[in-house]
Amino acid sequence: MAHRRIKRGISVVLILFMLVIYVNAPFGNGIRAFGDTVTDLNQAKDKQDQLSSQYEDTKKQLEQLQQESADTKSYIEQLDGKMSTLDSSLQSLNTQIEDMQNQIEEARVNLEQAEIDADVQYDSMKLRIQFMYERNEDTYLDILLSSSSLADLLNKADYITKISEYDRQKLQEYEETIQYIEQTKNLESDYAELDTMKISLEDQKSALALVQQAKEQELAALSTQTTQTASTKAQLEKEMQEQENEILNLVAKKQQEDAA
Repeated sequence: MAHRRIKRGISVVLILFMLVIYVNAPFGNGIRAFGDTVTDLNQAKDKQDQLSSQYEDTKKQLEQLQQESADTKSYIEQLDGKMSTLDSSLQSLNTQIEDMQNQIEEARVNLEQAEIDADVQYDSMKLRIQFMYERNEDTYLDILLSSSSLADLLNKADYITKISEYDRQKLQEYEETIQYIEQTKNLESDYAELDTMKISLEDQKSALALVQQAKEQELAALSTQTTQTASTKAQLEKEMQEQENEILNLVAKKQQEDAA
């Protein structure tokens, strides 16, 4: 009786041991618990859904990065246009400044003599006015009436005309000298204004260059992100295809099991 009980106990242990092996046997070894294929199929489909969701997110991210890259490239092109305009303006301004520097150098040489000429002309005109005032009794009319003959009258009239022309000429020369002095002094002011404009343009160019550099760095970063995201998208496509193949295999296996 005791011997039978021992044999029966060993049999129960062996049965339990075989059940454990049967339940936990790996896929493909020929021993599977009923329903494992359905579980694997459901898990495979869940994983496929996850991959699909990741793929869609990655695809949207890639499209956004590509759009941002295109926008940044377009903005950089606009900055290039503005930089080109500033360069042209600076080149033109530098030419004007160079020409004005030459004018100023030439004017400085002549300005001192022009101021001396103006003083001489002014003093000469003062003397002329003083002379005319002191000789007021000898007016042009008195000179003409004192003529002894027609020939003398014509000579005196011609003399008076020449004196008047001389006075007008001297006055015009003085006015021209004064105008030249004023224009020469204005060159300094004009030069300072051009120099201020140049500094302003150079500041704008420097600021624009900083923005341009930042945008180029941003574009480089976007390019790196785009490459990485495209690589991730390709990897997800590969994994989705592998998962699809696994699902097809599991479906075929389930159909075989159902037919058995």
